[in-house]
Amino acid sequence: MDLNTVIAILAVLLSVYLTIELVLKYRIKKEQIKADVLVRTEEVKAKNQLEIEKLIHQDNIVKEAYTHDDKHDINNDEKQNGHRSRINDRF
Repeated sequence: MDLNTVIAILAVLLSVYLTIELVLKYRIKKEQIKADVLVRTEEVKAKNQLEIEKLIHQDNIVKEAYTHDDKHDINNDEKQNGHRSRINDRF
């Protein structure tokens, strides 16, 4: 083998090595981006779930308040009707 052949082989090996290194760096970067996207997706899902639960909780509180007011109104109506009946019974 002469010197030119050795230099050519070394140049090919060096270019193959550098190409493989670049491809591996690209794949690692791609996997890091994919992992970051998955983490961000999970964060958004968790945040949205918390917001939904908060809204459901607020809705339940409002419903309970209306239900309580309705029961209170029904009890007041029954008390007033009972009072009217007693008044009417006197006459």
